[in-house]
Amino acid sequence: MKTKFTKELKWFLTGGPVYLISQKAKDFFKETKYFFQRGFRGYSDEDIYDIDVWFCKIFPLMLRDLSKHLDKVPQAPMSLLKEIREIPTYENYTDEEIEIAFAKWQAILEDMASSFEKGNRYNDAFSQSEKERLKNKAFDLLKEHFYDLWW
Repeated sequence: MKTKFTKELKWFLTGGPVYLISQKAKDFFKETKYFFQRGFRGYSDEDIYDIDVWFCKIFPLMLRDLSKHLDKVPQAPMSLLKEIREIPTYENYTDEEIEIAFAKWQAILEDMASSFEKGNRYNDAFSQSEKERLKNKAFDLLKEHFYDLWW
């Protein structure tokens, strides 16, 4: 009958700690290398491995950060207000109308972010067809509002 102690003793005597320490050292050097690559290039070798997963992980964070730090509303949401009231310049809108546009723009950014997150190929909460639909929705929103993604 093997006890927990004999299993641990066998693991220790067959080089377990050496393997564990060497693996941790390898991971440390890899992570350090990736850190410097991201600093110099903006991406690392690890990011290149699964660009789609990296994009679906990072881009929603960027969109939410943009939404949090907005101080101006781009012209796209203002065009939503032009359907209600036709005024050609930004200055002629009331504060209430700008707040409406601001809320709509934040909703668009959140919708785009959540669609990218849910459309990630490793997200098991959705079927493949649902992930494909979400991905298409996210890219359609991105296509429509690409030049409006500024701070």
